[in-house]
Amino acid sequence: MVHRMTACHKIFFSSPDSYKWFGFILNNWKPKTRRIFFVPCASRKPFHRSVTHSSFMRPVWNLWAKKLIDLIIISEPLTVVPADYDYPIPKYPLYDYPPKLIMKQNEFFESERRLWRERMELFLSYVSNYDLYFLLYPYHKKILGDILSRFGAHGYYVERIFLAHKVRDIIRELDMADRL
Repeated sequence: MVHRMTACHKIFFSSPDSYKWFGFILNNWKPKTRRIFFVPCASRKPFHRSVTHSSFMRPVWNLWAKKLIDLIIISEPLTVVPADYDYPIPKYPLYDYPPKLIMKQNEFFESERRLWRERMELFLSYVSNYDLYFLLYPYHKKILGDILSRFGAHGYYVERIFLAHKVRDIIRELDMADRL
């Protein structure tokens, strides 16, 4: 399942593209290291070209490029996008899904959150024998925090403006700062 660069379109967790993508990841992606690092998605695709990833998250991408970690982007609505499928060319369905949508309080988005939680739990079960780290936003904690905690993931929930600072902190904790 390799997608060509096309215009972004609206998809949801309940969309066929999202189901197909998640199934593809479970059946085809394999970790290459013992450490899996989760980061938030970005409105710009490919993620590695977004301001968040190309500047604030650059040290994490550098660890991935040196094959010291597996980098996974937490995505609404695809659940997870391994960096291997973002760089150099996106191989996932390009989408437009403003994160504030997932926090809406209605039956549809409650169902979307349930799907996200179910898929995240399934993915974490798949990688549960690995060391799990994250640097995510506070709204991720509201939706996924208990699941990440149950699987022993270690990390921080921070506002975007504090990402660069916390990237340095977690890399120090990973004892990898000297490898950058």
